[in-house]
Parts: sequence; C-alpha cells; structure tokens
Amino acid sequence: AIARRLLQEAKLRNRFKQEVLEGSMAASAWFGKIDEGGKHLTHKGAKVHPSAVVHPAAAIDEGADIGPMCMVGAGVLIGRDVKLRSHIVVESGTIIGDGCEVHPFTVLGGPPQDLKFRGENSWLMIGERNVIREHVTINVGTEGGGYSTQIGSDNLIMSGVHIAHDCRVGDRVIISTGTSLAGHVSVEDEAILGGLCGVRQWVRIGSGAMVGGKSAVQLDVLPYSLVSGCPALTQGLNLVGLRRRGASKEEIAAMQRQLKYLLGGGQGTTSAGPCAHASSSSSSVRAEEEHGSCSGTLPSWRPTLQARGEALKQHLEEAGKERGEGSLAASAVTCGHKAVRLRAMKMVEFVLRRSKL
Repeated sequence: AIARRLLQEAKLRNRFKQEVLEGSMAASAWFGKIDEGGKHLTHKGAKVHPSAVVHPAAAIDEGADIGPMCMVGAGVLIGRDVKLRSHIVVESGTIIGDGCEVHPFTVLGGPPQDLKFRGENSWLMIGERNVIREHVTINVGTEGGGYSTQIGSDNLIMSGVHIAHDCRVGDRVIISTGTSLAGHVSVEDEAILGGLCGVRQWVRIGSGAMVGGKSAVQLDVLPYSLVSGCPALTQGLNLVGLRRRGASKEEIAAMQRQLKYLLGGGQGTTSAGPCAHASSSSSSVRAEEEHGSCSGTLPSWRPTLQARGEALKQHLEEAGKERGEGSLAASAVTCGHKAVRLRAMKMVEFVLRRSKL
C-alpha cells in the first residue's frame, strides 16, 4: 500500500510538472484556486507560484510566499509571512517560523551526512525572522542528537553555509559565507563566525564570541572571547562585541583579568576555549582531548581548570552578596559592575560545564 501511494504521488508530481511546462493551469486545482492575476495559487491564504511543487500534506500559513520552482515536502510547516524566493528545497520534517526569508538554491531538512542514519523520523526547527542566503544546506537531526537540528531566531546565515545534523544555533547569530558546522555543534546567542571557518563536531561556541575568518575550530570557545587561526587560538576578548553591548573600559579590563586567570595566568599561547588552560604543550592537550587518557582518568588539564573555575565562581558569588550591584573589591579576578559579573559568571559556568564532561 505504501509503494502504491508513493508511486501515485510520483505520477501526480510528474504530471503536475509536465502540465506547468506545457503552460496548462489545470494542475492548480490540486492545490487551490488561482488568484485574480492568474500568477499564484492559494494554499490556506499563502501564495504559491504555479511552478512550485507543494505536497498536499504540507501546512503553509497565511502571508507565506512560495516562489517559482520551489519544492515543499510532506509534513513541512511554514509560518506566517515566510518568503521562499525561488529554487528552494524544503524536505519533510522541516519547521520554518514566522517572517523567515530563504534565498535561492537552499536545501533545508536534507538527510544527515552520517553513516549511522537509517532514515528515522527527525526534524529541522528554524525560529523566526531568520535570513538564509543562497546555497545554504541545513540537515535534520539524528538519534544521537535527539532527532532534531535547531536554529533560533533573528539569525543571519550567509551564502554557502553548511549546518550539519543535531546542531544548535541560538539567537542573533551571524554565520559568514562558506563556514561549515559539523554535527552536534552548539553556537550560543550573539556569536559571530567569520567566513570560510570549519568547526569540528561537538564543539561549543559561547555567547558573544567571535571566530575569525578561515579558522579551524577544534576546541570550545569561551563566551565573549576572540579566536582565530588554524588551529584556532584564543586571542583575547571580543572587544568590538563588548563595546557594542555598552561595556566600559573598566569592565573590559576586569573581564580580561578574569579570562587570563581562567586560562592559566598568561603562561603562553592558549587553545581555543576551556579545553586547554594556558600551556606551551597545546598539541599534547589536544591529543588528550581527542583520544582520552589511557588510564581512563581525567586529562591533566581538567582538574586545574575546574579548580580555577570553582575559585572564581565562589569569589564572584561572595562579592555579589557583599556589594550587591555596586563595585567589588579590587583583585586579580574582580569585576566592577553587575553586567560584567554576570558575563564573568557565564564564562565560569561554561568552563565548569565542559570540564566535568
């Protein structure tokens, strides 16, 4: 019965395409009525171009505009005022929130590029008001990542970006042209990724971080930090991003002291994020991260990093109780304002969460 239904749907689709090519509008009766101008089909209040192929089981909200030569699969949910420009494929299991704009030659909800995937039902969930430019590919999730890939709201995803299965992208994120995120990558709110970056699987990029162009990100990136290079190394704080958020010079100086303390007091070049404290033997740390310890114990950097994070967290909490929202006592890890203390706490919690894995 399933084979017969699939065959029937394939014949229906081929017939629809053929009639469009021949200039016939009879196929429009399968999806809705023709508007007065004769240019669009109405699908629950949406505008669907005659050359678009929309599965009857797709749900399209009012105000959506499905452009020419788009293909929308079964079970797709498209929100209000979504614009699919042209030549876009939206496959089964994709949910697109209100106000998104998708540009030509984009494929949303394609199967994961993962050999373990066996065709199980999985999802791609895209939030509201996202701009997705040309030639972007975003895959659905797998069993190992909860069967879903999730994109937040108000993001700009530039041309040629690939977001693999089970990724989590927050809100107000910018991913520049040619960047690829491997499976299970997490990008937190307001992070910026430069062009032509490669991000290794399972990497976490913290809130407000900046990744320079052509970077190979192999390890986690601290919130509000700046990393670049191949492999990516921590260069300091994302000063431009902090200034745009209204941080003062004193606040930035305090955060720089906190970052230096977390990464080992500036004893040398640091790896990209909390996966290695400051050490000249970054290659051995990276090998420990990739292959683990032979004895099954934690790699050597983790207890030190966790101790530093716990100490800084305790200091921030005590200072916050003593001073409230005012200034804190001067020290190597002091922050001078509540906003900076909150940012510092976010960095600390990020470090502690990753060091305990």
